Amino acid sequence: MFTVYFSKRKLIKLGFCILLISFGVFVGAYVILTCVDIAASNDELPIYRVRTDEKKIALTFDVAWGNIDTEQIINILNKNNVKATFFITGEWVSKYPEDVKKYFEKMQIKYLKYDKSTYI
Repeated sequence: MFTVYFSKRKLIKLGFCILLISFGVFVGAYVILTCVDIAASNDELPIYRVRTDEKKIALTFDVAWGNIDTEQIINILNKNNVKATFFITGEWVSKYPEDVKKYFEKMQIKYLKYDKSTYI
């Protein structure tokens, strides 16, 4: 019979390596499954980068809190003919349904999700 003896230090290193490898496998599997889930969904994803030689910026707003400044921001953007993307959460829509109707008339809203976790 073959017996191997390890010092306490070597056992700790071995355990750490096994833990690190297990973590890497878990993270890799999670990333692959997440990518497959996103690719398989029919959700329209926001455009977050466009390659261009032109000097342009994209202006975005997260609308997930109160409605105090939102209408003023939209009015300023419309007055100055500035286009922007508004990410509106379903929770906000539930709280302020009349505002949503008003904003749909003033601008294009294409991307609605219930909570911010779906953007990340």
